[in-house]
Amino acid sequence: MSDKENVTKEEYLQQNIEKSRFKYSKRRSFTHASIAVLITGYAAYLIFIHSMEHVFSYIFLGVLIFSHIADEFIGRKNYNNNKKLLIACKVGLMASVMLFGATFGLHSAAGMICMAVYVLYYLEYIECIEFTNTEVRDGAAVAMAAIFAGCYIIIPLLLRFKLPIIETTIFVGIICIAFYSLIHRLYYYMDRYVSHITYLNRENLELESNNTSLNEQSHKIKEVIDLLGVQKIELSKANETINKQNAGMALHNKILGFVSAEVDMVKFSEKVVEALIESGDLKAVGMFIDALMRCEVNPLICSRISNKTRNRKSSKELEEIFNSKAEDILKEVHYFDDNYITDNGTLPELYKFLQDAGVKSLLRIQILTEGGMCGALILGSEKADFFTEESKQLYYSIATQIGIAVRNANMYATMENLATRDGLTGIYNRRHFNKLFSDYVTDAIENKAPLAVALFDIDKFKNVNDTYGHSFGDMVIVSVAQTANREVNKHGGILGRYGGEEFMMAFYDMDVEGIMPIVKKIHEDIKSTELTHNGEIVKINVSIGVTAYPSICAKTEDLLNHADWAMYYSKLHGRGRITVDSDEVIADSIGNTEKYKPQG
Repeated sequence: MSDKENVTKEEYLQQNIEKSRFKYSKRRSFTHASIAVLITGYAAYLIFIHSMEHVFSYIFLGVLIFSHIADEFIGRKNYNNNKKLLIACKVGLMASVMLFGATFGLHSAAGMICMAVYVLYYLEYIECIEFTNTEVRDGAAVAMAAIFAGCYIIIPLLLRFKLPIIETTIFVGIICIAFYSLIHRLYYYMDRYVSHITYLNRENLELESNNTSLNEQSHKIKEVIDLLGVQKIELSKANETINKQNAGMALHNKILGFVSAEVDMVKFSEKVVEALIESGDLKAVGMFIDALMRCEVNPLICSRISNKTRNRKSSKELEEIFNSKAEDILKEVHYFDDNYITDNGTLPELYKFLQDAGVKSLLRIQILTEGGMCGALILGSEKADFFTEESKQLYYSIATQIGIAVRNANMYATMENLATRDGLTGIYNRRHFNKLFSDYVTDAIENKAPLAVALFDIDKFKNVNDTYGHSFGDMVIVSVAQTANREVNKHGGILGRYGGEEFMMAFYDMDVEGIMPIVKKIHEDIKSTELTHNGEIVKINVSIGVTAYPSICAKTEDLLNHADWAMYYSKLHGRGRITVDSDEVIADSIGNTEKYKPQG
């Protein structure tokens, strides 16, 4: 403890002791007042009724009354400022009452009363000298013992029994020593008692101080704990926000990787939609790309709905409904004033079916590219008010990346078309067709699968050019190519422009029986096509040659030549017909011309 704390405790103890010992109560004041009245009355009795034997009695009585009055007034004031005067009053009271009582002797009632009053004053005297030094206290004790012995023992013995002075002195000395020992022992016990009380008070103060300090520390600890709790909540929220941001960045980077690595829009859309569903925050995702932006007939459609649907319809059924609404969704989103719109609670009529999947929040975003709006991204969550401003920005950024992917796919498709497609008809050019046909041949040999081939050209095409001009001739070539390409694509084959007006088609894992219905359908469609030039209807026809590996042509390297001989056979025998490859057909074709060179 510091010195300041010790001083404060000493002052506190001093004040408590002063209050307990020197604060006169009504009872004590009444006792002193009663004694003063009795002494005064007795003095009047002696003066006016009886004559006193000794003149000293008057003196002792006066000192007694004066000391009593002084003690009463001084004792009521601050003890520390009047300590010496108060002790002097106590000594005067004891001395006067003893000397006054000695004039009567112990055999009288007055003497016994004076002795009792002496004991009362002596106890108060002990309280006063408790706070003086030891030497003063011991000296005062000896003096009081000597006065008491002199007044009540020596004087009565000398006066009444007339004992020898020496014997009386020795006897009195023994009694004084005994009396002094008794008083000293009383002081000793008093000191121990006061010391113990002081020690307990000090310990109590220390405990109170420690308790106060502990309460303050407990309060501070509680404040720190409360602050830590608040900080923990704030950190938890910050951590949750960071985790969401990290998850959003991871999703954004994942889709950005798809944009960089995938040029096939069908595969790209499937990966993007799957990644959005796997993020765990979305219940339904639909991605729709406009057909015109992809240079296709139909829009690109891809949707996913979480298989944990809670109502009557399965996720597959809901996806089919979602896909069937693709064109309506594209039209609706096309006329948005903003790039995205959010719906919470009640969904628009077009999306009511998503409520069967538990969707409560809907976000509809335009997918934009340099040519304008190219598609729509539809996102649904089963949480109400799920789409915050932060999440909207994330998904709008993803929609922007999808727009970039559409642009990249279109650029790639354009470049690929320039490299692989015929500039006039849009079907494969001869170089790319030969590459694809080579892959067909390799697969057919390895898998021992059949391979069917047909070669055809436009009959009398030179006359068409000479009669109607090359522009109309190009129109004829485009018409024939589109008619044939429609059927070839429908049956999974490949078609290429093999020469000026010649075309080649091939079908993997198909024999003559399989290719003939396709070839006949193409032939009939071309014959029934009517083209108009300056009001004149122009009809066209084609000659077709068909062969197949291994049922007709035993070697794959001879397939093109055999198809060419069969086509030439059709031209030799009236044009506008279909000829299937055979040994007789080849022999007849070779025998009828020496100038004809089959295509290699």
